[in-house]
Amino acid sequence: VYNKEMLDAAGIDPAVMEDWSWNPVDGGTFEETVAMLTLDANGNNGLSPEFDKENVVQYGFIHQGAGGFSGQTQWSHFAASNGFQFTDGPWTTQYYYDDPALAETLDWYVSLIEKGFAPGLADVTSLGPQQLIISGQGAMTTDGSWQIGNYVDNSTFEVGFGKLPVGPAGRKSMFNGLADSIYIGTEHPEAAWEWVKFAASPECANIVGDSGVVFPAIQSGVERTLAVRDGQGIDVSAFTEEALDPEGTFLFPITDNGAEISAIMDPVMDSIVLGEVDAATALQEANEQVNALFE
Repeated sequence: VYNKEMLDAAGIDPAVMEDWSWNPVDGGTFEETVAMLTLDANGNNGLSPEFDKENVVQYGFIHQGAGGFSGQTQWSHFAASNGFQFTDGPWTTQYYYDDPALAETLDWYVSLIEKGFAPGLADVTSLGPQQLIISGQGAMTTDGSWQIGNYVDNSTFEVGFGKLPVGPAGRKSMFNGLADSIYIGTEHPEAAWEWVKFAASPECANIVGDSGVVFPAIQSGVERTLAVRDGQGIDVSAFTEEALDPEGTFLFPITDNGAEISAIMDPVMDSIVLGEVDAATALQEANEQVNALFE
């Protein structure tokens, strides 16, 4: 997600997002772009030797927070594009949070804050990453397609949607999805079942698609969402093109013990992004606790 006015002012063509690169060592052309979009009070960008990281007025990148156990919109795409995978697949019993590919990804993620290219965790947590973008305090962020309407409807500037950078293992994005479920204790199981069946129907998907709010799970609804946004002059194909790439997406980690894993990983990720602990050491210890849940 990007602020087109800020890119224009920096002389950056959004077309760079078609093939920009990322790596955890120097951030690739992605970090170079972030640096160019970061400005201090004297107008120096992040590439200038005169840049004052203590006096930033425009961040090049608004991160989405620490991300907890999944890093869905925060760091999962960077980590996966660096070769990291959470597990061996749905309902398996081993996590790989101790993979060096994740630790080095998080070290890079935190380095953006240390360099002054991104705000601290406290600002993101208190104000919200979406609001930081909408209020003009940052040029770019990574976010889910369900937030398209929020940015478009509430920004006073033109918003664009570009592709994620290509990492050492390619361009990757976590695939978001929702499950329509019925509460086991409901007093109205028949009515609930009728509602769930409707929610899974093409009719419902088309209604949602006509609103343009999100991409439904049925293709006819997706096409309607695209048509709505196209009619508004908004190109959201970066999301759908990634979804169609056979190697472009990976699943949210789906296993037993979800709540317990979150209780272990959430504070660890907070501590890492706050710079309080060494990522590799903390992740090694946390991973042992997580995998012990399956013994």
